[in-house]
Amino acid sequence: MCNWGKWVLPGLITVGLLTLLTGAMRSGPVEKDLASRTGTGLSAAHPWASVKLDGRDLVLEGTAPEPDAQTAALKIARDTYGVRVARDATKLLPLAEPYVFSAARDGNKVTLTGNIPLEELRTAVMQSVASAIPGAEIADQLVLSRGAPADFAGLAGFAMAQFAGLGQGNVSLSGPEVSASGTASTLDAWNELNARFSGSIPAGGKLGKVEILPPAVSPYIFSASKQADRLVLGGNVPDNAIRAALLDAAKAGGAQVEDKLVPASGASAGFADLAKFALGQFAMLKSGKAEISDADLALTGEAPTADSHAKLMEALSGTLPGGGRLASANIVKPAEFAWSYSRDAKGGVLEGFVPDEKTGGEILESAKASSLSGMTITDNQKVGEGAPSGFADAAKVLVRSVNRLFVGKAELNPSGVTVSGEAMTPAAAKELAASLPGLLPGGMVPKIEIAAAPSGTGLSDAECELSLKSVLAANRIQFETGSARIKGDSTPLLDMLTYTASQCPAAHFEIGGHTDADGGDAENLTLSNERAGAVTKYLADSGIDAARLIARGYGETVPVGDNNTDEGKAQNRRIEFRIIQ
Repeated sequence: MCNWGKWVLPGLITVGLLTLLTGAMRSGPVEKDLASRTGTGLSAAHPWASVKLDGRDLVLEGTAPEPDAQTAALKIARDTYGVRVARDATKLLPLAEPYVFSAARDGNKVTLTGNIPLEELRTAVMQSVASAIPGAEIADQLVLSRGAPADFAGLAGFAMAQFAGLGQGNVSLSGPEVSASGTASTLDAWNELNARFSGSIPAGGKLGKVEILPPAVSPYIFSASKQADRLVLGGNVPDNAIRAALLDAAKAGGAQVEDKLVPASGASAGFADLAKFALGQFAMLKSGKAEISDADLALTGEAPTADSHAKLMEALSGTLPGGGRLASANIVKPAEFAWSYSRDAKGGVLEGFVPDEKTGGEILESAKASSLSGMTITDNQKVGEGAPSGFADAAKVLVRSVNRLFVGKAELNPSGVTVSGEAMTPAAAKELAASLPGLLPGGMVPKIEIAAAPSGTGLSDAECELSLKSVLAANRIQFETGSARIKGDSTPLLDMLTYTASQCPAAHFEIGGHTDADGGDAENLTLSNERAGAVTKYLADSGIDAARLIARGYGETVPVGDNNTDEGKAQNRRIEFRIIQ
């Protein structure tokens, strides 16, 4: 018998080995080809997936970010030409609800927390941080999770773009909602962040809570300065809401406000209340400056009245709002009300305070009207408070009175009224002393120190007449219209004429009255006689011997100007002095 085991078994073993070797030689290239083609199909859309092959049998592995991705990747594997069987061995990322992502910065340290759907996005976020903050220490605590909102990559990209502008704080996503808080790295960055978050959020996002402060400064300075009706705000302000409140407080006083405020964080908790208090004090300042350094308030300025000064100092003596401290208060108290008018041979000078420009102008005009021609009136009056009742009327009486003096001065202040000097005639000195108390309003009682100027007898008749004509050539005695009543502003002129006439005691004077041609001849003659008589009486009452005086009216018969013009008529209405034998 044949021994089959001896001949057949070795042959079968040899054939089996050859078959295995041939299969191995054929399956290697096939698996590589299938792996390459399957990987190409998966890498673009599903980089998380990988495959293993056993011949033409494929196993899909990896952790899918979403069930749809899992299904789509398995379909790519199964649809790859040459794959006989594709088995799904993938897993799903854990589901995160809500889906959150956060990047927080504290100095150079950055912490990433929350969820991330793909490793590729993790890498992109890390690169974004490294680019925005060179040398940053990054603590990556992101967890791969599914449940991300649509276009998570776009939302995360927007969030990380804002993160670059923070010096401290965080940006976060909760689903599609973007939130941010912290302090901007620079003022420009703060402005840019405000602009970005005030617009629409890309990638279908929604705006959450945003609280970003401007960069911090130390010390924290706020200032306000007032000059006339202009108020300038400078220094720092925490945010636009407080800025608007401070601007409203500044404008409440009616001043023109210039805003030079710069946003900055670092203000004390009571900054807004202290700043509003400081602005409120400008209502009691004519000019000045308030400065807050952290919680310390320094105030300088000038108070317009003693009352406002007292109120301001009382306000500063109490507890300041907002936990503020009074560092210093240098408030100039206004000078007590005082006014004066003085005159000498060179002219008159108005000094001191008046209630307003209109009153000051009226007093100036009164001084000019009652002064002799060629006399210069210097106006140094300024507007101030504290004038007593009846001041304007009193000042006009005083300037007319002083203009009757060769040298003199009138003063009006809280102590009372004083008039001193030398009158042109003894009668003028006596008359002023008697009449002033009754002329002054409001019960003002003047202190009067008026003496008569020494009289002289040093003029010849010719010199006397020339002097009188010179005075009347530059000045005219004013009468009420159609009347012989002498206006009060002409009293200083009459005093000067009396004084001049007293210098030539032996001379006799004709005082001639003249009119223009308006009206009837008889009426004009009568009026000129009466006016000449009124002047004659004034000189006689002032001490000139009446026997030396003759009044004569000429009516319109001796014109010196053209009665067809207003100027000529004014020249014709005159009083003339002539020495007679």
